[in-house]
Amino acid sequence: MAHEPDSWINAPAFQWTPETPLRLEPQFAAESVAVAEPMITPVAEAEIIEPRFEAAARPAPFPEAPIAKPRYTPAEAPREIVRPGFFLPRLGVGIAQGALLFALFTARDYLDPYFFSAAIMVLMFAPLLLLAGLGRMRFWPLLLWTGFAAVLLAAAGAYHHWRTLSSDGGHPGLALLTLCALFLFAGQSLVQAGGQDYPAHYRSAWRLAIRIVLCALFAGLAWAAAGAASGFMREHYPALDFAPLVLPLVAISAAIAAQLTGERFLGALQEGAVFVFTMALPFLLLLGMAVAALGALGRWQPSLAVTAGLGVMLIIAINASYRDGASWRPYWQRRTEFIASLVLVPLSLLAGFALAAMAASKSAPGVARGAFEALAAKPSADRPTPTEIGANIHVHSATGLPAGLLARDWSGVASAPPCLTSAALTCDAFFSDLDGDGHDEILLAYGTDARWWAAVMKQGSGGGWYVAGTLAAPPCPGGLDALRAGHFALARPSGSWRDLVVDGIRLSVLPATPGLADLPTACPVL
Repeated sequence: MAHEPDSWINAPAFQWTPETPLRLEPQFAAESVAVAEPMITPVAEAEIIEPRFEAAARPAPFPEAPIAKPRYTPAEAPREIVRPGFFLPRLGVGIAQGALLFALFTARDYLDPYFFSAAIMVLMFAPLLLLAGLGRMRFWPLLLWTGFAAVLLAAAGAYHHWRTLSSDGGHPGLALLTLCALFLFAGQSLVQAGGQDYPAHYRSAWRLAIRIVLCALFAGLAWAAAGAASGFMREHYPALDFAPLVLPLVAISAAIAAQLTGERFLGALQEGAVFVFTMALPFLLLLGMAVAALGALGRWQPSLAVTAGLGVMLIIAINASYRDGASWRPYWQRRTEFIASLVLVPLSLLAGFALAAMAASKSAPGVARGAFEALAAKPSADRPTPTEIGANIHVHSATGLPAGLLARDWSGVASAPPCLTSAALTCDAFFSDLDGDGHDEILLAYGTDARWWAAVMKQGSGGGWYVAGTLAAPPCPGGLDALRAGHFALARPSGSWRDLVVDGIRLSVLPATPGLADLPTACPVL
């Protein structure tokens, strides 16, 4: 059997042929010669094919493209990592806020009114700054900013009490709350942006506003649920007082909402809100131009609420359309932003005229019966007689007014109702046992249906009358009319006084602290 060659010789790696032919090729002699030297025959020069390399055709040069100028790129949005460690601090802030508010209102009767007004402003707003900044900015700048804001809030609360002379029953007014909220919103946006560029401030302001709206919704739902639960408990389990737990539940719900609002979620909501306001900008512009034209031509005098509200909406829409200032916007959008910014000028002027007109109505003699005019009204030089005072008091009871109440000179009592010091101002008198001692007190209410106050007049053991407390109603229309119609009831007392429920609104009596000038002729034995 013949020996076959190894298979590895036929492998493809050994089957190689040079691409360029060699110059010399061997030729052998006749087959009869066993071993012969190879004869080398030169190859003709013509048969040699030399590879030639020619330069390829150079393509025509392309026109040089203009070098793009570097474009401003806004700073990257901060990426917040909501760690589980931030949940407990935020929850602790909410629990502490609710507990301190509960303790403050519980001890209100024993606290100085200036301290109460300052403390309620601090406890309402300062914890919210901590909730908004925890996990989103460094701790020490957040703590310094919160402390600085707390000092200003305390000063504003004490000043408000001094300015209004406790006409709001010790509670901050709506104007004070609004202005403080705007100041704190601007300050929180600035400190969270950390002094960066405009896009960083833009993101900080929009996301903070969305977070505030979400926390307010959570707190409102918790307030409604707690109020319903309180009513149920008061009806079925009167021995258990659930009302004090309302404030802690609301504060805790706000803290939980602050934890759930992460940066990614807020970013998605921000894009949606910006799109909505951008699309609404042309319509708001047309509406603003119409209001400004009607006001300038004298066809219509818009109110302060209309002009101010429309101006605020235009500012928000312009900011939403402008975005971070680095995004491309079409021509019509840029022109709309510019025209809308010009429309803000006549709207501001109309708002100023409306505010001036509102002040001049209040200053007209004999027209306004509001609380500020009533409190500022000075007694006439000639003290009104008891008959004149009694004629200005509308008694909503079969019981007449006691002679001792009308005979006393109330001109030196700061908290006395204006109908007892001036014959030109009127009051409504209601008889009810507010302190549960078995004797009726007289509630003298004054003001307008939109905003009214009342003084609680009590008779001492010696027979003299004095101002034992004050009561302030919120600016809700229909309250005074409901009181005059007898649609009120007494609620379970939260302190020494029973609460008054008027048209579904629960009002608490703020005990007065009589001074030497406030004491009646026959001082009561307290």
